[in-house]
Amino acid sequence: MTVNNRKGSYLISPILGCFTAIGFLFPHYFFVSLISLVTFIRIEFIKSFPSSTNFFLFYLCFFIIGCHWLIHPLRDFAHIPSLLSNIIIMGLCAYFALIYTLVVSLYKKFFAHSYFSLLFFSILMTLAEFVRSQGLGGFPFLMHGYLLTDTPFSYFIPILGVYGMTMLLFYFCLSIVGKNSSLKKMGSFIIFISCLLMLLGQQNWTKPIHDVKIGIIQTNNKKDIFDNGKLKDGFSYINSRIKSIDKANLIIWPEGAFLLSQRVAFKMVNDELLIGGVFTISNQKNVYNSMVVFNAMGTLLFTHHKYYLAQFNETIPEGFIWLLKLLNLPHVGLKSGSGRDVIYNSEYGIIGSLICYELLFPQFVHQYANQVNYFIVVNDLSWFLGSSFDKQYTHIGRFIAKSTQKPLMIASNYGSSQWIDSKGNVVKELKPHTSSSFVQTIQIQSGKTPIAIYGDGAVASFLFIVLILLSSAEHLYLRRFVSHALK
Repeated sequence: MTVNNRKGSYLISPILGCFTAIGFLFPHYFFVSLISLVTFIRIEFIKSFPSSTNFFLFYLCFFIIGCHWLIHPLRDFAHIPSLLSNIIIMGLCAYFALIYTLVVSLYKKFFAHSYFSLLFFSILMTLAEFVRSQGLGGFPFLMHGYLLTDTPFSYFIPILGVYGMTMLLFYFCLSIVGKNSSLKKMGSFIIFISCLLMLLGQQNWTKPIHDVKIGIIQTNNKKDIFDNGKLKDGFSYINSRIKSIDKANLIIWPEGAFLLSQRVAFKMVNDELLIGGVFTISNQKNVYNSMVVFNAMGTLLFTHHKYYLAQFNETIPEGFIWLLKLLNLPHVGLKSGSGRDVIYNSEYGIIGSLICYELLFPQFVHQYANQVNYFIVVNDLSWFLGSSFDKQYTHIGRFIAKSTQKPLMIASNYGSSQWIDSKGNVVKELKPHTSSSFVQTIQIQSGKTPIAIYGDGAVASFLFIVLILLSSAEHLYLRRFVSHALK
């Protein structure tokens, strides 16, 4: 590559990184992301080995644009100056980009000359995404597999999960534009995938049981959980809205609506179940972000404590306490739940209860997906104000509904509440940044999808094993071939 071409690629890579993030900010424009990603892969692979620098620039801009909403918790709630907030976000995005950069360097050193180079690169990028989604307590946003949610490839979602879909996306890109690609290989690959899609398109992994009428109360509070005084009005509002909702089997309200005390009296209209987010305090004075279920008599039937807490917000990793003190950040210090109190067997079907951040970890959701008939999700998106985070959250919710083939209902504060069916379609949604309520009938499902049987961790482990076995076998074959040639 000439000096001018190299300089040009340094300019093009960050631009393509920005455009690849568009499909996450505005899911209806997923094709923009796919075209940008294919273009970037083509530039990097068509003439020479991929550039680590270009991959760093690409993913740095990809994360900066895709995670712009991180500015709100830092600047608007923690009151960190804008300049410092942006520096922190830039550092975090550089950390994520560096993971992919190291993977590219690893690929060039050990796998670039392999017969299976395209497969190896796709596996390495998928494993990088797995590591990135688990690092620092987990950052499961902007995973490439989500871009295929509204494509014909979505029939693979119940089988492959998000990491498998990431692997499929990269392999597809490399197959059609990589340096080893050809019209014959491209045609064979497309025909093979098309035949699989025709078969999978007829497959229903779950079956309907019966209908459930689910009411959602949406709130519009710009809450600050560092100020408990702002939680006091939550119960009064929820209680007043319950009385106005008629003919619902379940009524759901958003995350952390009020602090639960021993004295709660709801204004019931019918014999419905009440489900929603509260803060609870244990006898040991531990504070939990919880989801509770009450019956028509006001009796507490079930409590789920949030397992995945938002890092640097609800909890701080032990290794970063010094940063908390240095920046003088407020810290709630919530206690994490056990992660084993997700399922509630109700008279209206078996419910999987998820609180905000928990929805974003597919491996956690899939642990329970085959045991439940539908998911109830409560969240509070006021931390991110009017950003695109709401759309990203819905997009992930739709992907999870497709991977589990179970309906999923989201009760949101400040964001948009949705009723999502088992096919990942949004049946009904409420306008964000409004206080409102609605009742929608949803058909609940029973059955098992493959990805929920073996889990996302198994997919990542399988890809790692394939990488080790294939590379070892190829290396052993080459050694024997060279040894035989020398003789």
